[in-house]
Amino acid sequence: MAGDEEIIHAKWGKLTAIKVVEVGEHENIVLWFSSKHDHQLIKAELDMIFSPIVWLSHFSKQCQS
Repeated sequence: MAGDEEIIHAKWGKLTAIKVVEVGEHENIVLWFSSKHDHQLIKAELDMIFSPIVWLSHFSKQCQS
Protein backbone atom coordinates (compact mmCIF):
# COMPACT_ATOMS: atom_id res chain seq x y z
CA MET A 1 0.00 0.00 0.00
CA ALA A 2 1.32 3.45 -0.85
CA GLY A 3 0.15 7.03 -0.95
CA ASP A 4 1.21 10.62 -0.43
CA GLU A 5 1.46 11.98 3.09
CA GLU A 6 2.76 15.23 4.55
CA ILE A 7 5.36 14.79 7.28
CA ILE A 8 7.31 17.29 9.34
CA HIS A 9 11.06 16.72 9.22
CA ALA A 10 13.22 18.49 11.81
CA LYS A 11 15.83 19.45 9.20
CA TRP A 12 13.74 20.04 6.02
CA GLY A 13 10.36 21.12 7.41
CA LYS A 14 7.07 20.06 5.85
CA LEU A 15 7.52 17.51 3.07
CA THR A 16 5.12 15.61 0.87
CA ALA A 17 6.40 12.05 0.94
CA ILE A 18 5.39 8.76 -0.63
CA LYS A 19 4.32 6.46 2.20
CA VAL A 20 4.86 2.73 1.64
CA VAL A 21 3.56 0.07 4.04
CA GLU A 22 5.31 -3.28 3.71
CA VAL A 23 3.14 -6.36 3.28
CA GLY A 24 3.97 -9.98 3.93
CA GLU A 25 6.63 -11.07 6.38
CA HIS A 26 7.54 -7.50 7.41
CA GLU A 27 4.06 -5.97 7.41
CA ASN A 28 4.76 -3.60 10.28
CA ILE A 29 7.43 -1.58 8.46
CA VAL A 30 6.43 1.83 7.10
CA LEU A 31 8.75 3.81 4.78
CA TRP A 32 8.54 7.39 3.45
CA PHE A 33 10.37 8.57 0.32
CA SER A 34 10.79 12.22 -0.73
CA SER A 35 10.66 13.33 -4.37
CA LYS A 36 12.31 16.60 -3.24
CA HIS A 37 15.30 14.48 -2.12
CA ASP A 38 15.64 12.43 -5.32
CA HIS A 39 13.22 9.78 -3.92
CA GLN A 40 15.54 8.90 -1.04
CA LEU A 41 14.22 7.21 2.07
CA ILE A 42 13.65 10.04 4.56
CA LYS A 43 11.81 8.22 7.37
CA ALA A 44 11.30 4.62 8.44
CA GLU A 45 9.26 3.13 11.26
CA LEU A 46 10.41 -0.38 12.10
CA ASP A 47 8.33 -2.70 14.26
CA MET A 48 11.09 -4.61 16.01
CA ILE A 49 12.13 -5.18 19.61
CA PHE A 50 12.77 -1.45 20.17
CA SER A 51 10.53 -0.06 17.36
CA PRO A 52 12.91 2.69 16.21
CA ILE A 53 12.00 5.61 13.94
CA VAL A 54 14.85 6.36 11.54
CA TRP A 55 15.25 9.76 9.82
CA LEU A 56 17.51 10.82 6.93
CA SER A 57 20.08 13.14 8.49
CA HIS A 58 22.20 14.15 5.48
CA PHE A 59 21.54 14.53 1.78
CA SER A 60 23.73 15.73 -1.06
CA LYS A 61 23.13 15.63 -4.78
CA GLN A 62 25.90 15.65 -7.35
CA CYS A 63 25.35 16.39 -11.01
CA GLN A 64 27.85 15.08 -13.52
CA SER A 65 28.16 16.49 -16.99
